[in-house]
Amino acid sequence: MAYIQHLVNSHAITANQAVATRGKVHKLPDSTRGLTAECVFVDGGAGGTIDVYIQTSMDFSGSTTVGSKPQVWFDVMAFHFTTAAARKILKVREETAIVADYVETVDALTDDTAISGIIGSHVRARIVSAGTAYSSGTSIDVYVRVED
Repeated sequence: MAYIQHLVNSHAITANQAVATRGKVHKLPDSTRGLTAECVFVDGGAGGTIDVYIQTSMDFSGSTTVGSKPQVWFDVMAFHFTTAAARKILKVREETAIVADYVETVDALTDDTAISGIIGSHVRARIVSAGTAYSSGTSIDVYVRVED
C-alpha cells in the first residue's frame, strides 16, 4: 500500500542555508520498493539557487545510530531551482540494478537526477540555497510517496 509523507512543510527561504533538520526524518517500512518525490518551489522574488536533496540512510541499526536516528545520509535524488516557480518530480526504485560501485554523495548529485537501486531505512530532504538571497514569500514543500 502506498502513502504520501509531507517531508518539508512550506519552508521559508530568505537567507542562504544548508538545512537538513527543518523537515521530517521518516522511517520507511521494510517493504518499501519505491520513492516518488515532488518538490514545489514558490519564488517570492530575487534569489540565486536552491537544491533539494532527497537522502536515505542505511545505518538505522548500525554503529553510527544515535537515539534510534541515522547519522550517515546520502543523496538519491537532486532537485535544482533558480528564480522561477516550479514543481518537479523524481522517482527511485529498489529493484533497479546498480552495475558499478556507488560512492555515497552528500549535496553532490547532478541537478534533477536520481539514483535508483538504493532505498535505506529512512528518508529526509536536505535544502541548500546559495547566491543572492531570496525575497520573503519564497518557500519550498517536499512530498514523498512511499511505495510497497
